[in-house]
Amino acid sequence: MGVLSILENLNLEKIDKDYSKSGFCHAFELKDKSQIKDVAKRFKDDGYYLETIVGYDRGDGVKLVYIFNKIDKVHRTSVYLDVAYFEEVDTISDVFSAGIWCESEVYDLLGNTFKGHPCLKRLLTPEGLQGYPLLKSWKEED
Repeated sequence: MGVLSILENLNLEKIDKDYSKSGFCHAFELKDKSQIKDVAKRFKDDGYYLETIVGYDRGDGVKLVYIFNKIDKVHRTSVYLDVAYFEEVDTISDVFSAGIWCESEVYDLLGNTFKGHPCLKRLLTPEGLQGYPLLKSWKEED
C-alpha cells in the first residue's frame, strides 16, 4: 500500500521534498493534532516503524517531526505537527514502544507533554533543571 493511501481521509498537507537533500521519500504537515495516534496506527499496520520524534522551537511554538520508515525498503516519511509551547499531544507510545523514549526526550528538551505516556520524565538533563534547553527563551543557569 502506498503512503498516500495509508493517510487517506486525514487532515494532511503534502510537502514536496527533494529526497537527495532531505532524505525523506514523503513529508506531510498534519493539521489536526488529535489525529497523530491514528497516523501512527496506520503506519504500523502497513509495516513501518517509528524511527524517531524530534522537535524544534519555531519562535511562535514547537514543530514536532515524527519520522517513520520501513526495514525491507527504505521509505522515510516525515509527519510535521505544529503545537503551542507546552501543549499536550496524544502519546503514540502505546502504538510504537520506541515512542516512550522519543516523547520523553521531546518533553525533556522542549517541555511538551504527551497524554497517556506511561512514565514521562527527564532523560538527558538533570532532575530539577528549570526550563527546557531547546527553547529559544531558555537561559543557562549560573
